[in-house]
Amino acid sequence: MNKTARTPRSSRTGYYASNYFECIDSVCARISSEKQKYYLNIAAKIAIKSPMFNHKHGAIIVYKDRIIGTGYNYYMADFSIHAEVAAIASIHKKQRHILSECDIYVVRIGPDRFNNPLKYSRPCTNCSNTIIKNNIKNAFYSTNYEYDTIRECEDTHKCKRPVKCILQ
Repeated sequence: MNKTARTPRSSRTGYYASNYFECIDSVCARISSEKQKYYLNIAAKIAIKSPMFNHKHGAIIVYKDRIIGTGYNYYMADFSIHAEVAAIASIHKKQRHILSECDIYVVRIGPDRFNNPLKYSRPCTNCSNTIIKNNIKNAFYSTNYEYDTIRECEDTHKCKRPVKCILQ
């Protein structure tokens, strides 16, 4: 993997970037890209199950390299259930204490007629709050950008801990 150093944000050091992602430390940079692409692809397969026509979202929750929860968006009566909420709800209440050691991967895919390209899927405010409330360690999501990027949550002043996100 070809890395090029960039000027660190603010006073931080150890900031690396490539055509695929940015990362605060080099260890994270080496392992992140392939692992996150793997899990984002699985989340995309979950998204295909969504009954929605134009906005198919899928989410998976990973604990120590094991998928423990999955979900996709759908309607229940007049309410829209988001993939992130469905994935968290799919985890048994007795297991919820491990969410602080979990990552969530969220993907939105386009319609079948366009071969399901990845789309922007940053969690909405309510889903972001649900992710933070459940102490999920990292949130990764797809975008329609040309390259992947890992960055800290823009709302770290609101969070007790930074949330890392991946853009694809």
